[in-house]
Amino acid sequence: MLAVGIGPGREVIVPSMTFCATVQAILAVGATPRLVDIDPSTLCVSDRLVTLGVTDRTAAVIPVLFGGQARRPLRRPGGTR
Repeated sequence: MLAVGIGPGREVIVPSMTFCATVQAILAVGATPRLVDIDPSTLCVSDRLVTLGVTDRTAAVIPVLFGGQARRPLRRPGGTR
């Protein structure tokens, strides 16, 4: 993030369900993490949810895949989605 000028006064969007190191990397450069909700069917952020979180201070988005699965709907008990 330092290489692209992200630092104090800037926000970085991350999923609300993420590993603590993701937020720590943002804090380490002096930026502010902006947590956005996840889509409950994928446990990942969606383009709609990220767009709702963007502000004038947003400098970047760090998408985090849950369990290495990008946009795969979760299976509910009984095999339904």
